[in-house]
Amino acid sequence: MPDFTRDEILLRACKALVYNFSNQVEEGRDVVHTRVFNYFLHPEDRYVYYGASASVTDDTKNHPEHAVPCAVLINECFRLLKEDKLSHD
Repeated sequence: MPDFTRDEILLRACKALVYNFSNQVEEGRDVVHTRVFNYFLHPEDRYVYYGASASVTDDTKNHPEHAVPCAVLINECFRLLKEDKLSHD
């Protein structure tokens, strides 16, 4: 089995996402869980930027908020695929 660099693995994961989204466009179903990036991009926070509220403290139960909501990123991917303006690569 060949050794892949971190960048090669990331590119393969991104292509898998694009092909998954493309298959859904072809099937007429744009249904993707907004946390899909959690499963493909590790660590996700290196690729999908997070922010934190000023009210967050060490004692506050919280979770990171995306700077751009994942739903927006997913919808934009679907839009680009439907308009056929970009290649899968």
